[in-house]
Amino acid sequence: MGSAEVPAAAASKRSNVPDDVDESSPSSKKPKYADFTTKKSDDNSLMSAEDEEKWEAENALMMQMAAQTFAEEEKAAANMSDVAVEGNVDFEGNENVGNSDAPPPTERTFKWVRHSATDKKTTVPVLKDILKNLSLGTSGNRRVLFDRIRDCSNTDLINKVDADTFEMKVYDDVEATLPQWIILSGEPVPGVDGIDMETGATEGFYAPTNPDNVKMADNRRNFLTQPGEAIKRPQFAAKPKKPTSRRTVQEPPSIPPVPPPPPPEKGGPSEEARKLIGDIRYVRPRDIFKTQITDDFIKQQMVGSTNARAVAEGQGANTNFVPFDQEEIERFIGFFFANGITPRPQLEEWFSNCWLRGNPTMEKLLEKNLPNGKKISAKDRLRQFRRFMCLYDCRQNVREETKKDPLYKVRPLLNELNYQAQKMWTTGKWVSIDEQTIGFKGRSGMKLRISYKREGDGFQCDALCEDGYTFSFYFRHGDAPDVGHKDLALSPTARRVVWLVQRLSNDWTNVFMDNLFNSRKLFTALFREKSKGHGVTRTNGRGVCAEVIQPVEKDVKKADRLRGTTKAARLINCPECPDLIATSVYDTKPVHILSMVADKVEWGVKERHRVWSITERELKSMKFLRLNVISIYNDFMNSVDMSDQLRNNYRPDHWMRQRKWWWSFFLWGIGVACTNAWKIYEVLYDEEAEKLKRNKKRNDLPTKWTHAEFIIELINDLMWPEKSKELVEKRKAAAASGSSVRSKSTLKSGKSFSSSSTTDLSSQEEVESYLKNNTPDSITDKRLKNDHFSARHDGKRHASIPLFNSDVRCQYCYYKWKNMDEDAKKDATYMRQNRQNVRRCLVCHVNLCWLCENDWHGVDISAYSV
Repeated sequence: MGSAEVPAAAASKRSNVPDDVDESSPSSKKPKYADFTTKKSDDNSLMSAEDEEKWEAENALMMQMAAQTFAEEEKAAANMSDVAVEGNVDFEGNENVGNSDAPPPTERTFKWVRHSATDKKTTVPVLKDILKNLSLGTSGNRRVLFDRIRDCSNTDLINKVDADTFEMKVYDDVEATLPQWIILSGEPVPGVDGIDMETGATEGFYAPTNPDNVKMADNRRNFLTQPGEAIKRPQFAAKPKKPTSRRTVQEPPSIPPVPPPPPPEKGGPSEEARKLIGDIRYVRPRDIFKTQITDDFIKQQMVGSTNARAVAEGQGANTNFVPFDQEEIERFIGFFFANGITPRPQLEEWFSNCWLRGNPTMEKLLEKNLPNGKKISAKDRLRQFRRFMCLYDCRQNVREETKKDPLYKVRPLLNELNYQAQKMWTTGKWVSIDEQTIGFKGRSGMKLRISYKREGDGFQCDALCEDGYTFSFYFRHGDAPDVGHKDLALSPTARRVVWLVQRLSNDWTNVFMDNLFNSRKLFTALFREKSKGHGVTRTNGRGVCAEVIQPVEKDVKKADRLRGTTKAARLINCPECPDLIATSVYDTKPVHILSMVADKVEWGVKERHRVWSITERELKSMKFLRLNVISIYNDFMNSVDMSDQLRNNYRPDHWMRQRKWWWSFFLWGIGVACTNAWKIYEVLYDEEAEKLKRNKKRNDLPTKWTHAEFIIELINDLMWPEKSKELVEKRKAAAASGSSVRSKSTLKSGKSFSSSSTTDLSSQEEVESYLKNNTPDSITDKRLKNDHFSARHDGKRHASIPLFNSDVRCQYCYYKWKNMDEDAKKDATYMRQNRQNVRRCLVCHVNLCWLCENDWHGVDISAYSV
């Protein structure tokens, strides 16, 4: 059975003025108290109307009384022994929890102690002690501190009487008056078969954080692992729905309401997103991308504002400019995504004559035809788009609006991303909060110095993500949001975190954060918002129990002996932050963790596969010990990093040095939208595949796109929206006729848009040049099953050209010969190298003989035989 002990420092939190001081006895040296009942001025309601000398005398007396109080407290603390109490202390301070032989707990008695603003015993140190134990801010003068306690939401301990008086609940058992830390005494970790307890890993292996296989002392401990000791945490549940109508007559329900089913622990697309996307078999990446950036936003904000800005700057009928439309804006978005897949040092190199970096197809797509028959080149059109692209109403006074909101120029885009991302996703049980960075090399007053990120200097936001999906974010430029909880005096960083948590889809979600955010005060605010925090924390000013903090040992040998040292404490008598656990473990250095998620602290066994064994000289599985609060932190803290990795792999701004800061935000925004669209597609596809597998049905889904393939298909959709729609219609028609729909490509390497429209087929020289520059597609089983050659059975007559090179064989003859058995191959050896009358199909891009041309396209010629 574990035990707990109360730190000696707790005694200092229950002292006021010493008892031996008689406040009622007259003294000739004691000046008359200042009159607090009248104001000195209307501008400062905290100053007395008395003269300055009386006020200074009163202040000196207050300081003298506080010094005497502190001296008495230090003397009492020195004489107090830190003897551990047998048995853990429960939430109310009772002992012997889990002990069947212990007598039943008796009802505790308490009394209400009144504190008044005019009472000389209510000093600043006394008020600060009360505030610290209530997890409230301690900044401000005496009156501000008093008002903060009086107006706090902890009605269990504080009762407001009037503007100048409050009452505090004080139990007769002095240990349970205010919130306090209970130091937990743990139990030694039992031995594990196959693990060397001195090194913490399987014999013959190095532990993940012990590369030198240092022999550790027996410092590991488990806490709250005995029966009945585990903490009961609130369970993950759906948020109650708001009533849609107001009842005029309150009627007692005849049948008790059925509680809603528990939400899925893993988040995913919302019901609205599923309705918009429809069947995953016929969905295109553009359809999913439009769930993040809608057509209305592109039409109203991007098209309208961009054209308005161009007109405002003098572009009109007499200039080489025509307004942008929605299709053209989408093509430029696709162009930036294409630069992420195959980046160029400069965007203009896409339109160069260089055979390696130039792209004639892209140049043709982005050039603009004018009504008078002239054209605006793709390079000039790109310059116009980069010059006039606008996301805000340029008719407003931008300078004045920027003073109110530094991100005014990109605020519509940020609002669109935040709103749509939250609307299209339902969060699960585990989310994480961390910073996301936008690199920027230009000049801006908002630019932050970021030396600890590879991205470098730029802009940052705090983002809430789940499994790589960016659910919500709040940038650090400008004022922090107003989230309530005024009594906690939250920092701007903490207020941004609370703002993100307020948008979660469910109650009692586990929120994982790093040491930049975590503190006891923040966890109190999160608990009020029905969420639970967990993560590593710093030790200064974060509310961590002092007895748990482990200092850094600079002596290497002493530090090795400290490895594995585990300490833990539990916060009791705090209804707004109940059973907060503070844990520390000495690894390569001390690690401190605050948790409202863990119900106990124990060392568990983890396994890592394919690790090099130093004894057996081969790759094998390794087991090692890891603390559970660290293990769950490692498992669920990386959601924001996953989102950053997916976005940065194919980021549109490779090698782009932006001069205007809003361009960095725009490229970051479309990158976030593309990443979220990919995560929605991945979840929907995996769900449908698992459903077919569970029901033992044939998998008729198209082959799943990889992340890169998804972006390439999105580029195709944005560049050729008509072709994308045609492909969907072909899939639906094929499914209705019972044919396979396992096709995923809109264009076959762009061949139908490249040289076919510029090749003169009547010229033998140009035909030979075409055949030389365009190699045929290989015929394989996988391509035939995946419907790679989807046009071969379209029922149309395909154009073909003869091959002048007699060394080219029929591909379909060779494919059929290769799939024959050995006896049949001997009888059909001519099919292996059939070079008679071979032609190139210009639609399917394969070489076929005159017999295979009909067979390949599904034409039955038996009816025409004599």
